[in-house]
Amino acid sequence: MTRRAPGAVALAAAALVSLGVAATARAEDGPHFAQRVRGLMGTKFQILAYVPDAAHEKALDDALERVAELERWWSPWIEGSDVARVDADPGGEPVKVRPETMALLERSVASCKATGRAFDPTFFALSPLYDLRDPEKFVPPTDAAIAAVLPLVDCRKIELDPKRGTVRLAKKGMGLHLGGNAKGTSLDEAARVLEAAGITRYVVDGGGDITCRGEGPKGPWRVGIQNPRGPRGETLGVVRSTGGGVATSGDYERFVVIDGVRYHHIVDPRTGKSASGCMSATVSVPEGPHAGEIADTWATTMCVLGPDKGFPLLAKHVPGAVAAIITPDGQVHRSPGFDAEVRGLEARAPEVHHAP
Repeated sequence: MTRRAPGAVALAAAALVSLGVAATARAEDGPHFAQRVRGLMGTKFQILAYVPDAAHEKALDDALERVAELERWWSPWIEGSDVARVDADPGGEPVKVRPETMALLERSVASCKATGRAFDPTFFALSPLYDLRDPEKFVPPTDAAIAAVLPLVDCRKIELDPKRGTVRLAKKGMGLHLGGNAKGTSLDEAARVLEAAGITRYVVDGGGDITCRGEGPKGPWRVGIQNPRGPRGETLGVVRSTGGGVATSGDYERFVVIDGVRYHHIVDPRTGKSASGCMSATVSVPEGPHAGEIADTWATTMCVLGPDKGFPLLAKHVPGAVAAIITPDGQVHRSPGFDAEVRGLEARAPEVHHAP
């Protein structure tokens, strides 16, 4: 058995945002760009914002603290979080959650239904089958193992009671995980903190997914699209934005290749196998409520569906959003309106994303 371990590490960004160097050159008491960086949600969050004076820099710290608060609420790994408490008793009694958690779950279930379950926040039951923390120890899941778990992956079995503020997973063995969109929500919430402080030129970058407004030091914010088969930092194109959310998902962030089969962390909730629709998918969402969350949600969805099925659904459910997908053969597909240049990869036989 031949085995290729991943070249990307857990903290690798799906896209690369160019923040510029102007953040360090400023007048203490006048308008300037300020920057903050903090490790959160298993990646690096950074903010670059144009502030009127040094006192306004506190808003950047407050914005990152808001992200830390949401992580404490939504991480399935933090004891006492809303998600951890729901996951602790699937099939049991309803669990009271915060209003923010309920609102996110309502939007997540709506996205699940809109995408035909290509996006599903109950994928957590499949996660043990794709534990890629130590690629050398990874054992590909059998069809029987997948079939045994797959009935537990179904957003229609999340029971939400907004009036009582409770959540219940209908079947024992189910698990809730908001990793498909909570990072995007956190970008939006950080932006909301900045806006409340009167800051209207900023980018919030969470591991390469961004939400932004206005312009950076040298014009529109630039978000590089990582080459999914290249070294870290090698880009195939740049998305420019002055407002909204941009997110990229891909099969290159956590993966292993065994005998020509690529197993990676983006799993198709409908089949229980690694998604086969893309090497990478970049989604740009115009400025508006939940732009970062929507971009995050649909980048994952595009990787599952691929361009033929994904682009029409995106246009139907997210007016103004555009996307580019690099398919497993290295070809670039753009939805109407995606005007950023993205280079394709040389023609290649695609790797298999699951055993035949």
